[in-house]
Amino acid sequence: MNVKERIRIGLIYGGRSAEREVSYLSARAVASKLDPERYAVYPIAISPSGRWMPVPPREELPHPEHLERRLLEGTPGETLPVPSPQCPTDGQERPPLDMLFPLVHGACGEDGSMQGFFDVCELPYVGAGVAGSAIGMDKLLMKDILSVHGISVGPYMPIRRVDWETDSDSVVCAVQRRFPYPVFVKPARTGSSVGVSKAKNEKELREALASSARYDSMLIVEKGMPVRELECGVIGNWDPQASVVGEVIPDREFYDYHSKYLSDGTAIRIPADVPENLAEEARDMARRAFLALRCSGYARVDLFLNTVENRLYLNEINTIPGFTSHSMFPMLWEASGVSFSELLDRLVNYAFERHADEQRNTFEVPEPGVAPPPTD
Repeated sequence: MNVKERIRIGLIYGGRSAEREVSYLSARAVASKLDPERYAVYPIAISPSGRWMPVPPREELPHPEHLERRLLEGTPGETLPVPSPQCPTDGQERPPLDMLFPLVHGACGEDGSMQGFFDVCELPYVGAGVAGSAIGMDKLLMKDILSVHGISVGPYMPIRRVDWETDSDSVVCAVQRRFPYPVFVKPARTGSSVGVSKAKNEKELREALASSARYDSMLIVEKGMPVRELECGVIGNWDPQASVVGEVIPDREFYDYHSKYLSDGTAIRIPADVPENLAEEARDMARRAFLALRCSGYARVDLFLNTVENRLYLNEINTIPGFTSHSMFPMLWEASGVSFSELLDRLVNYAFERHADEQRNTFEVPEPGVAPPPTD
């Protein structure tokens, strides 16, 4: 099968957020698992400065910072001043891509901004659209919407960075009136636990708020609870499926960035050691959240099991979860009978399915008194 007969996928990775290293690892794993008989993969790296750089032909997936350094040192290369639906190949032609697979975690990749550009280009892409991506990235919006849909979330309160910077004492007092210690402080719009802290007293609370305020203009404070951390993978569009439920057992006080990516002590249990009725409740909650938040394609849903109340709370949803071979999302589906490569096949199909449905939307203004044509 030649390149023209294969589906041409633009694999986008890197980015400007603090999660670019995770993005690079995800892209390497996905590129190695996409069936070369079915797909022609054209990687596009985004550097920390925002350069869009097509990866040279026949080159193993390089780190974006490595590509950018070569350009700055004068090595011949190519950059795209803006994202492009085209990518270079071995020859001089630039065949248009059939679809895009964004693996840019965090800001400017997972928050709807990149998805909006893809919509303007009218290109299919893997994962949630603008609304689902933006809501999934914003923990405050997400929890507000989940609450409206009757999906339990833990107690939380919003904090504006401008309020913290202008009157920190009032912010601290408001938190202490609302919650006992410990509390968790997070930027509203980051992933991979970047900027997340646990505070056990006022000194740690002030430090946590100052740390989180480096990453976002909106912060969220959550009541600390005795919990087990459960996770569930969801795939599909309008009738999503949920994987088996897994459990993360961190080697630290909570599942922070160090536990996720830098430690060998964090344990993962798949399936989680919970009663089947509770596991089914978690899967149902994950599916409902996926639909309520306007997600599509895939997501990883993180839940808390309060060990005192024996009650589930939805913590957050990740619309572009880590996708390395040892990441929770592909591992959950492997345990559910779906291999890494088959999972990628399904995500590609979901992307084309959603795009085809979006293409049915009309932009025409109906004439007064003229009924719209019937649909099949």
